[in-house]
Amino acid sequence: MNIKQSNSAPKNIKQSNSAPNRIIRLPEVIKRTGLSRSTIYTLITRNDFPKKISLSTRAMGFLEREVDIWIIEKSHNRA
Repeated sequence: MNIKQSNSAPKNIKQSNSAPNRIIRLPEVIKRTGLSRSTIYTLITRNDFPKKISLSTRAMGFLEREVDIWIIEKSHNRA
């Protein structure tokens, strides 16, 4: 059986070669941000953190690029 894979993304999704758009799990987000699990959940509830992606009924992740952008924005806002 021959399966042809397409390299093109759906038309409504932009692709960037500079940063991969991979999904990272919560332990990695905790490591990168230095925030606790409960603080991340609180920020999500307040829409002050990137939206989570449901991977299954018990697993979630975040787009790596969005977390990286959030970290950069926080570093620019420091006093």
